[in-house]
Amino acid sequence: MAETVAHFLEGLPEVQSHKGFVPHATGLLGRFRLQKPQVEFFEAKDDSADAYAEAARNALSAAATRDQPWDLALVQVQRSWKDRPATSSPYWWAKAAFLRRDVPVQALSAEMMAMGDFEYACALANVSLATYAKLGGTPWLLKARPSTDHELVFGLGSHTHKERRRGAGERVVGITTVFSSQGNYLLDARTAAVPFDRYPEALRATLIEAVKRIRQEEAWRAGDTVRLVFHAFTQMRQETADAVVAAVESMGLSGVKFAFLHVAEDHPFTLFDHASATGKGAYAPERGQAVELSDHEWLLSLTGRDQIRAASQGIPDPVLLRLHEKSTFRDMRTLTRQVSDFACHSWRTYERARLPITLLYADEIAKQLAGLERTPGWDPDTAVVGAVMRRPWFL
Repeated sequence: MAETVAHFLEGLPEVQSHKGFVPHATGLLGRFRLQKPQVEFFEAKDDSADAYAEAARNALSAAATRDQPWDLALVQVQRSWKDRPATSSPYWWAKAAFLRRDVPVQALSAEMMAMGDFEYACALANVSLATYAKLGGTPWLLKARPSTDHELVFGLGSHTHKERRRGAGERVVGITTVFSSQGNYLLDARTAAVPFDRYPEALRATLIEAVKRIRQEEAWRAGDTVRLVFHAFTQMRQETADAVVAAVESMGLSGVKFAFLHVAEDHPFTLFDHASATGKGAYAPERGQAVELSDHEWLLSLTGRDQIRAASQGIPDPVLLRLHEKSTFRDMRTLTRQVSDFACHSWRTYERARLPITLLYADEIAKQLAGLERTPGWDPDTAVVGAVMRRPWFL
């Protein structure tokens, strides 16, 4: 673990691809110009939840003794622990203990440490990216395409939590918000996750709170044009769309345009590019290619032939974008381009994502809050008032 932490912080300048690409040359400290931190190790007696919770308490106690809180907790885990319920998971117990004290957590898996040199360096580069964001940094910004004065994009993602492999499980919906500010898109730090049957109510509350706060912070003026876009994992019900429109009207906003977009991964379509008939990505489209099916349905390729690592992977499936009939902003070309842009904006990895961050982040929020809420000793108020939860803690 000590060696991995050193590689994580200081880099692996000697590890490169056959083309000379060095993925983790200067580490977290060099890439993001950070000062060298004080590092301490607190060993768990075994891989039980109690042992990890005790090690976390020891670390927090040491910080309290010298009145200097930790900026980050690195927790060594094993991927096989995902099969353990949250009630006995060392990962969830340790994470809950640190988050309750406003300490962000970054997991380092034993499987990652056993990778080949180049894959290991790439993994550490991704970990450093997510860590920098958790520490409050902004790795980069996505430039907004100014076709309206103000824009908020809400993401509705889902996670089905199962205590066992069999059974239906409980579906949880996560909500994220991205908004435009001074020509860039910013991730709103406030997040939420609720049971599936409560998501319309939670979406309405999140919408009202976000619009009121951002309206004040960004000093909206009377007559400014506003666009509200919703990326959802499911087709939004008519009554939910009506409630959203009514909520905006109740705030005295006029001239607001709405776009309710279902981003579907499950559909019967495949895209082929006959201009690319050879190689491991034969007939696969380029990333970002889109096909118009109708005035309210488009196909978009978010995994292109350049991302195919082996011919056995086959042709990647596109996503189907379906616009709700209640939408008043209906420019599908603009909405499709926005989904494609957001899929390049993940702070979890330098690689292009399979979905826009509005959905990926919402999925991750739902997954992590579902796990934390089943962890003994977790205080749900932490998700509401905890300072660490105002950063991208879920990356």
